[in-house]
Amino acid sequence: SQMERRSTDIARELGLSPATTSEHLRQLSEAKLIAFRKAGNTVYYRLANEMLVRAFRDLVLALNKEHATRLKEQAN
Repeated sequence: SQMERRSTDIARELGLSPATTSEHLRQLSEAKLIAFRKAGNTVYYRLANEMLVRAFRDLVLALNKEHATRLKEQAN
Protein backbone atom coordinates (compact mmCIF):
# COMPACT_ATOMS: atom_id res chain seq x y z
CA SER A 1 0.00 0.00 0.00
CA GLN A 2 1.08 3.55 -0.59
CA MET A 3 2.30 5.76 2.19
CA GLU A 4 -0.29 8.19 3.48
CA ARG A 5 0.41 11.49 5.18
CA ARG A 6 -1.66 14.05 7.03
CA SER A 7 -1.58 17.58 5.64
CA THR A 8 -0.01 18.86 8.86
CA ASP A 9 2.83 16.36 8.49
CA ILE A 10 3.32 17.32 4.85
CA ALA A 11 3.40 21.01 5.79
CA ARG A 12 5.99 20.41 8.49
CA GLU A 13 8.18 18.28 6.20
CA LEU A 14 8.09 20.91 3.45
CA GLY A 15 8.39 23.90 5.74
CA LEU A 16 5.13 25.39 4.47
CA SER A 17 2.22 26.85 6.35
CA PRO A 18 -0.77 24.56 6.88
CA ALA A 19 -2.95 26.91 4.81
CA THR A 20 -0.54 26.91 1.87
CA THR A 21 -0.16 23.15 2.07
CA SER A 22 -3.92 22.62 2.16
CA GLU A 23 -4.37 24.77 -0.94
CA HIS A 24 -1.68 22.87 -2.84
CA LEU A 25 -3.17 19.54 -1.75
CA ARG A 26 -6.60 20.69 -2.92
CA GLN A 27 -5.21 21.59 -6.34
CA LEU A 28 -3.30 18.32 -6.62
CA SER A 29 -6.44 16.43 -5.65
CA GLU A 30 -8.50 18.26 -8.28
CA ALA A 31 -5.84 17.33 -10.85
CA LYS A 32 -6.20 13.68 -9.72
CA LEU A 33 -2.49 13.50 -8.83
CA ILE A 34 -3.20 12.68 -5.21
CA ALA A 35 -6.03 10.86 -3.49
CA PHE A 36 -7.29 11.23 0.04
CA ARG A 37 -9.39 9.49 2.62
CA LYS A 38 -11.01 10.82 5.74
CA ALA A 39 -10.84 9.11 9.11
CA GLY A 40 -12.87 11.14 11.55
CA ASN A 41 -11.51 14.68 11.44
CA THR A 42 -8.22 13.59 9.91
CA VAL A 43 -7.55 13.57 6.17
CA TYR A 44 -4.84 11.28 4.81
CA TYR A 45 -3.27 11.99 1.43
CA ARG A 46 -1.42 9.64 -0.90
CA LEU A 47 -0.15 9.69 -4.46
CA ALA A 48 -2.89 8.63 -6.83
CA ASN A 49 -0.83 6.95 -9.52
CA GLU A 50 2.18 4.85 -8.59
CA MET A 51 3.09 4.32 -12.25
CA LEU A 52 3.34 8.08 -12.74
CA VAL A 53 5.61 8.29 -9.70
CA ARG A 54 7.86 5.55 -11.09
CA ALA A 55 7.98 7.19 -14.51
CA PHE A 56 8.95 10.53 -12.98
CA ARG A 57 11.63 8.87 -10.83
CA ASP A 58 13.03 7.07 -13.87
CA LEU A 59 13.08 10.34 -15.82
CA VAL A 60 14.97 12.12 -13.04
CA LEU A 61 17.49 9.27 -12.82
CA ALA A 62 18.02 9.32 -16.59
CA LEU A 63 18.49 13.09 -16.59
CA ASN A 64 20.99 12.85 -13.74
CA LYS A 65 22.94 10.19 -15.62
CA GLU A 66 22.95 12.28 -18.80
CA HIS A 67 24.08 15.34 -16.86
CA ALA A 68 26.93 13.42 -15.22
CA THR A 69 28.02 12.10 -18.63
CA ARG A 70 28.08 15.62 -20.09
CA LEU A 71 30.08 16.94 -17.14
CA LYS A 72 32.68 14.20 -17.66
CA GLU A 73 32.87 15.01 -21.38
CA GLN A 74 33.35 18.71 -20.65
CA ALA A 75 36.11 17.96 -18.16
CA ASN A 76 38.11 16.06 -20.80
